[in-house]
Order: sequence, then structure tokens, then C-alpha cells
Amino acid sequence: MQFIYRLSTLLLTVAILSKPQGTLALLPTAIGQIDEAHSVALSVVARANVDRKIVVLKESSAAIRIYSKTDKVSAANDLIRQGGDKYKKGDYQGAIADYTKALRLNPKSAEAYNYRGNARLNLRNKQGAISDYNQAIKINPKYADAFDDRGDGRSALGDNQGAIDDYDQAIRVDPYYARAYANRGLVRSTLGDKQGALADLQQAAALAQQQGKTYLYQNILDTMKAIR
Repeated sequence: MQFIYRLSTLLLTVAILSKPQGTLALLPTAIGQIDEAHSVALSVVARANVDRKIVVLKESSAAIRIYSKTDKVSAANDLIRQGGDKYKKGDYQGAIADYTKALRLNPKSAEAYNYRGNARLNLRNKQGAISDYNQAIKINPKYADAFDDRGDGRSALGDNQGAIDDYDQAIRVDPYYARAYANRGLVRSTLGDKQGALADLQQAAALAQQQGKTYLYQNILDTMKAIR
């Protein structure tokens, strides 16, 4: 804007010096050019300010959305922990309520679906549990716990082969998953496959011992004695 002002002023000065007698005649034209330049400059500056405000608003909105998403995930995780505390105390309904709230905040939480499935299975809502396990696996196809837990749900429904398939998948995802071996061994025992059951239980016992899971290890040994 200053450049335009200076240019118009310079033109006026040159005209006055070169043709003093025509100065008065040139004044209206020069002044008009200065005014026009001023108006154009103001318009450009105003537009630039508007564009700058739009950019700032867009950046602020994006930052708010990111913060909001992070805040919701954090709140959902708090509810999952709260639900876990209730689950350990046997308050399965309370746990389900917390997991459901967590899912409203973060619908992509595979853990919340899986844990809610466990709570539902404890309340004998087997189909509801399976539905939750399915959703957890859909969100995270590498979720070994969800496959193992769905195997428990299918076993409870009498779908022993479906249960074995899920335990197989859990072991594929995590070859060191002691509980999945133990659970598959139990189902094989139910189906009369004593040799397969003992092989799974022996593998489960070895892994549990290596991993320092004393309680699981002892339970597996007791189960093996009962089967033999």
C-alpha cells in the first residue's frame, strides 16, 4: 500500500516540476489515483486478514478435534480400568455398565468389547458374549485373548469344534499362550481325545512354569492327574 502511495505521489511531483503551469489541472487526477490506490490497498489488506483468520480457525478446529479424540480415548481407558476393578469383585453388571460407557467414548476399543464379553459370559449371556468377542476380533484380528475367550464362549454353548478352532487361532497369534493350550486340552478331553488333551496340557504346563504362572501351572497339573 505504501508503494502505491509513493508511486502516485512521485507521478504528481514529476508533473509539477515538468509543467508547473499545469499543476492545478493535474491535481484532481493524481489525487484520484491516490484515493483509488488507497481503496485497493485497503481491500487487499482486508482480504488478507480474512484469509489469515480462516486459516487460524481451521487450524484451531483441527487441534480441538485431535484433543477431543485423545480426551475421549483417555476417559474410555479410565472406564475400562474401573470396569476391571468391578469385574474382579464379581460385580459383572457394574463392569458391563462401565465397558458400555467406554465404548460410547471409543467404539474402536477391542479391549472394552472383549472384557464386556467376559462379564456377559459370567452372567450366562453366552450369545451376548460371543457377539462382543466377534466385535473385538473384527477390530483387532491379532487379539489372542479375544480368540481364547471366544473359545470359552463357544465351549459353553456346546460348540466344541468351534472352541478348538478359536484356541488354534489364539495359539497361531501367540505360540506361547499357555492358557490357550490348556483350554484346548480340556475341550479335547471332553471330546474323548485323551492323547491330544494330555499333549496340550503338558505344553501348557511347561509354558506356565517358564512364565512363572504358578497358580495356572498347578491347576494344569491337577487336571492332567484327573485325566490320566
